[in-house]
Amino acid sequence: MEYVVVEFGEPREVMVDGASQGKNRADSGNYNLLPVTEGLHTIELGGSQDFMPISHTVVIGGTSQINPLRVVFQKKA
Repeated sequence: MEYVVVEFGEPREVMVDGASQGKNRADSGNYNLLPVTEGLHTIELGGSQDFMPISHTVVIGGTSQINPLRVVFQKKA
């Protein structure tokens, strides 16, 4: 199992290859650690398209709960 943290300034649904993986943030505001399988994946956020890029396509491998892959989305100005 591999792990991803999706960083964005507000809670959003995280889609991996079109399937929901839950929210990027917990109710406490902390980032959620999302389990994913090893390999090539496309990661997107749900909700308003007020961020960039629209998606990230990444190869996930060699991660751990302590050292997850960090995927960062930025709010559009």
